[in-house]
Amino acid sequence: MLKLLLPLLLVSTLFGTKLNVPTHGTKNYAPEIDNLYYGWMRKNKDVYLSAYVSKEVRHLITADDITRYFKLKMRNFVSTLNLQKEFETEDHSWLHISLDCLKYNDTSEIYYGYIRIAYTPSLVNKKHDYQDYLIILPFAQINTSFKDSVKNSLDMVIEKIAEDHYYMQDIKPKK
Repeated sequence: MLKLLLPLLLVSTLFGTKLNVPTHGTKNYAPEIDNLYYGWMRKNKDVYLSAYVSKEVRHLITADDITRYFKLKMRNFVSTLNLQKEFETEDHSWLHISLDCLKYNDTSEIYYGYIRIAYTPSLVNKKHDYQDYLIILPFAQINTSFKDSVKNSLDMVIEKIAEDHYYMQDIKPKK
């Protein structure tokens, strides 16, 4: 068992968590910069939602499972967002969830990789200095609890997006 844990710890350390999100709650708190980079989050209420799941784990969870779960949970946190798979105009943000995993080896049922959430401004807002909102989480799990673990990771991401969404509303510049 120890032989299996050491590589998983190494993978988690190598991947680390990547955040490209507003600065509130950090020592580098800068609401002016947050408004400059992430002000688009309060402008677009329409969000195109898509997901990708690597072929190694599609038998455990599908892209439809992920989008359905994400949409359901987001409605509880940020009900003003309209998460859809199709829009008639290009004035909508994009939120893409990727679950990229590999199997550790042929004898174990351990999968490792990352969950990547990219939330980008609409094409209309791309002309500004806006930044993409990005969260990348390392991921390792056995197949028996794989789906639940993905959902738990998505829950954390949804909470972070909701927190940042409301923070951006709170720091909206006064006219």
